[in-house]
Amino acid sequence: MNLATIIEGHDPARPALVSRGRVTTYGTLRDQVARIRGALAGRGVQAGDRVAIVAGNSWYFVAAYLGVLGAGAVAVPVNPQSPALEVEHQLRQVGARLALAEGDIADGPHG
Repeated sequence: MNLATIIEGHDPARPALVSRGRVTTYGTLRDQVARIRGALAGRGVQAGDRVAIVAGNSWYFVAAYLGVLGAGAVAVPVNPQSPALEVEHQLRQVGARLALAEGDIADGPHG
């Protein structure tokens, strides 16, 4: 079982997340996760690859985390408030194939 499946089976209109005062429904979250999975596949990410997620505690982190797991990759959280040199070092240390940064999804949480 993949943890990314935790969002399946819920009513798409029901709230899944509340982040910064905005509600994201299960339907919207599933769409966001699917877009991330598709983008990862399009970039050649394969099962077992490490994908860094540079994001704070927000809806974006949840969608990116579930998208990475759903693609079979390994999610590597990185603190977005870390200095750039530290982030670069962390990405090299973990061998990240790709880094996702908050804001990579054009449309924010809604619906």
